[in-house]
Amino acid sequence: MGEIEDYLYKLKTGVVIVPGTGRSGKTGMAWHCMTDPDIWGLREKSMFGYPEDLLATEVVGSDKFRAVYALDDVQNGSICFMDDTALFLLARKYGDKFNQTFSAWVTIISHKDVLLLMTIQSLSLVDIATFKAQEIIFIQKFMDWDTLKTEREEYRAKLLLGNLAILDHVETFGVSRQSVAYVHKLGECWETPLVSFWNDSFSKPYANLKVGGGRVGSNSS
Repeated sequence: MGEIEDYLYKLKTGVVIVPGTGRSGKTGMAWHCMTDPDIWGLREKSMFGYPEDLLATEVVGSDKFRAVYALDDVQNGSICFMDDTALFLLARKYGDKFNQTFSAWVTIISHKDVLLLMTIQSLSLVDIATFKAQEIIFIQKFMDWDTLKTEREEYRAKLLLGNLAILDHVETFGVSRQSVAYVHKLGECWETPLVSFWNDSFSKPYANLKVGGGRVGSNSS
């Protein structure tokens, strides 16, 4: 087990935010973390708003994965995975009922030993202050330069540093950019492989999502 794997394995609770442009490898890295027994493979996973057909038996350790569509259904002690978090939380929707419920819920995830894992294309899409009651860990994938320009000033320099570190790692080791992330807390780049069962459906799990009515994330019409 490497230093980064050991660090992530020991996280019992907190918020892991994975920012990165579309097709940068965010979801692929998240699935690696959730299935690798040296990271979070042995923990229960509450897959928020996830289509159940993607959690079929082809998923390694599929008995550890459960689709949930309400925050009260997130299992204590689990990894709660939100892919494309802006689908559920938007900074400009601060008065939205779900956002208000989420803000209350995230303040007590440490009581529930829940580790929240979130991917997002831009930090500007969510109110990071919502998570300040918890430890926040940024694991950054590459962000295109135009997106970087729109980030809040307080995070722009941090994300620029991550981008430059990723590009330097790619050039030095000749690996694909999608396989590399920058772990800000440790100041290190990290390469992760795609899981053996990966297919393109995992990179766009909400392709059939109905966004009007019903509980957040439900695929029902």
